Amino acid sequence: AAIFYMTVKILILKYPDEIALQRGIKLMPVYMFFTFGTIWGFMFMKGIPAFKNSAFSLTVPLTVGLGIFHAILGFVLVSPWLRRTIVDKENLPWWTIFYTPCVGVGSMGYYTTF
Repeated sequence: AAIFYMTVKILILKYPDEIALQRGIKLMPVYMFFTFGTIWGFMFMKGIPAFKNSAFSLTVPLTVGLGIFHAILGFVLVSPWLRRTIVDKENLPWWTIFYTPCVGVGSMGYYTTF
């Protein structure tokens, strides 16, 4: 947790708002890789009974592979949804994250500020 906090503090929070926002969106796949990689690692090594006594030569490549898979999902699906929702202020519901590239720009409206 301390490593994540310090990387966010150094790479994102020390910059002005616009730059910090762009950096945060760009680093989302990296954070998804580490987060889901950690979750899958614990699942394979402690949680799933069939993998508890497996060799590391089986569980480590699976963990890294699934972490890379989630990083790709973060790059393809999550980052565009975050950019359109936060930066462009589009009113995209959370379930459109799975097909954001197919949703027309502005088709669901925009947030308005008072």
